[in-house]
Amino acid sequence: MNTKAQLVVFDPIQSFLGATLDTYRANKIRPVLDDLSRLAQKYGCCMLLLRHLTKGATGRAIHRGSGGIDLSAAVRTEFLAGNAANDPKHFALVHTKSNLGQTGVSLGYAIGPDGFGWTGESKLTAHDHLTPESHRAEGQAMTEAKDFLVTTLSQGPRMASQVIAELKEAGISTITWKRAKKELKIQSEKIGQSGPFEWSLPEGYQVSGTPKP
Repeated sequence: MNTKAQLVVFDPIQSFLGATLDTYRANKIRPVLDDLSRLAQKYGCCMLLLRHLTKGATGRAIHRGSGGIDLSAAVRTEFLAGNAANDPKHFALVHTKSNLGQTGVSLGYAIGPDGFGWTGESKLTAHDHLTPESHRAEGQAMTEAKDFLVTTLSQGPRMASQVIAELKEAGISTITWKRAKKELKIQSEKIGQSGPFEWSLPEGYQVSGTPKP
C-alpha cells in the first residue's frame, strides 16, 4: 500500500457537482461530501475543494464562499486565498477555520514573471480580502470576472444559463461580467434551432490568459 498522501483537487467544486444539485440544501450536498470523505479515508488522500467568493458586503468569511454553508461546515480546515482590496499586488493565504487545532498564521505569496512563490508570514486577514466589489478598483473587479470565466470555461463549453447562474452566485455584477465576456471574446452559440445557448472560450485561447498567435 502506498502510504504517501495524494492530493485530489476539485477546481471549482461546483463544476463537479452538476447543475441540478442544490448546494444550499444540507440534505442534498451532505451525502456528496460524506462520499468524498469516505473516498479520502479509503485511499489515504486529501480532497481540496476550491470555490469562488461571493461579493456580499456583510457576513463572516466562512459564509462568503459560493454555495451553501455546508460546504464550509463539512470540511476540517478552510483557507481564503487572494489579495488585499487596497493592494492588488499583496497576496496571502489566510487560515479561516480548523476543526483539528488553532488556525495558523497568514502566508504571503507572489505571482510574477517567474511564477508562484511564497513571501513569508503576512499580516493580511480575512477582513482585508473581503472588501465588497463596489469598494474595489474597477480594474480589479474586471480581473476577477475574467478569471472566473476563464476558469469556468477552461474545461470546455458550458450552458450559458449555468454560467450566468454561477456568476450571479459569485456576486459578480451583470455589467462587469458582460464587459469581461466581450473583452475575452467568449463564443456564444445556440444548440440546435431552438435549443439553449452555449458559451466557450475563443478558438486557440490558452488558459494562461494569452491567445495563441
